Amino acid sequence: DIQQSNLDKSGIMLHTKNEEITVDWNKDIQNTISQIITELVTNAIRYSHGNLFSVTFSQNKNLYLITVHDNGIGFDPNVIKNTSIGLKNLINRFSLLENGNVIISSKKNEYTEVNIIFKYQPIKKI
Repeated sequence: DIQQSNLDKSGIMLHTKNEEITVDWNKDIQNTISQIITELVTNAIRYSHGNLFSVTFSQNKNLYLITVHDNGIGFDPNVIKNTSIGLKNLINRFSLLENGNVIISSKKNEYTEVNIIFKYQPIKKI
C-alpha cells in the first residue's frame, strides 16, 4: 500500500481504532471518508513533522465521529483555512456528505486534530 509506504519512509506511526464500524457504510460514504483521511495523512507527512498519527472512528446511534490526530508542530487553523488548497479540498470532499461538520483544532508545537462529524443511517444487510 502506497500510503503505508509513505508513512514508513516518513517515520510516522499510524494507529486506527474502531475501523470496523465502517463496514456497513455504502461505497460512496466509504470512498469519501477514505479520500478525506488520505488528504489528512498526506498533509501530516508533508507538514506536521510529527511521528504519531491516529484515526479513531466512533458512533452514537446514527451520529458518527472520525477523529484524526497528529503530534506534529500544529498551525493556526484560521490562517491555514483561507490559504491551504489541501484543506479546501477536504472541505469540498466533505460537502458530499450530508448533515456533517468538520472541526479543525491545532496547538502550535503540539498537535493538529480534525473531527469529522456526520449523521448516517447504514443499510442493514439481510
